[in-house]
Amino acid sequence: MKKCICILAGAALLVSCTEKEKNTAQTNTTTTPATDVPAPSPVTVPGKRTERGTVIGLTAAQIKLQVPVISPGYDGAGGPGTFLIDRHPDHNPDETTVTSGTLAIGSSVEIKANEGDWHNVPGA
Repeated sequence: MKKCICILAGAALLVSCTEKEKNTAQTNTTTTPATDVPAPSPVTVPGKRTERGTVIGLTAAQIKLQVPVISPGYDGAGGPGTFLIDRHPDHNPDETTVTSGTLAIGSSVEIKANEGDWHNVPGA
C-alpha cells in the first residue's frame, strides 16, 4: 500500500511540474504586434539631387525642368517648381543623368545631378 501511495504521489508531482513548465513557457512567449512598414524612400546620394518633372527647355548647357512636387528636404518641398540644371558634357557627362524617361522637350523625366547644378527659377 505504501508503494502505491508513493508512486501516485510521485506521478502527481511529475504532472504538477510539467504543467508549471508549460505555463512558464507560455508566459515567456512574447508577440510583437504587426506594424505597417513604410515604403522605401528613394536612395539619395550625398551631393546629388533627383527630381521628376517635364522638360520645358533644353540646350547643350542646361535643362529646364518643371517639377509638380519638389522633393522633401529642399526649399519649396511639396509644391511645384521650375529649375535650370547645368550640364557638363565637356568634362564629365555623367554628372547630370536621366534616370528615367527621354531627354526631350515635353517629355517626363527623372534627372539626377550635382546639388550645385540645380538653380530654382522663381515665379516660372
